[in-house]
Amino acid sequence: KKQVSRTWVIVDAKRPESILGYATTTLTEIEGSSLNTGDAKRFPARGLPAVRLSRLAVHREYQGKKIGQRLLLDVMKRTTQLLDNFAVVALLVDAKDEKAAEYYQQFGFISLHENSLKLYLPVATLLALMK
Repeated sequence: KKQVSRTWVIVDAKRPESILGYATTTLTEIEGSSLNTGDAKRFPARGLPAVRLSRLAVHREYQGKKIGQRLLLDVMKRTTQLLDNFAVVALLVDAKDEKAAEYYQQFGFISLHENSLKLYLPVATLLALMK
């Protein structure tokens, strides 16, 4: 109702009241100067439009069953769909720990140089992955 985020949910087909996992996104900005050196040179230092994956969670009983991957790929697809109408330079995520950061890195996410738990997926990488 407040129009500040969007959440997508995966439920158990046999028990629709059971939430298996969810992902939440918001629009945000990223400082170009916080990107790694190669990307930082290509963009202005401030105010770059981005999508933030604010939450990605899977119920404990369903972890390891690729539900998180399905949710992440869905967010990635939705981010690419924005590109027809809006400028976006990256998909951002704040990993909760090193293990989560490694998970996102499997999909091409890169650590921001000031914090290894803050990661971004450049839109060029995102588009290449979604082909």
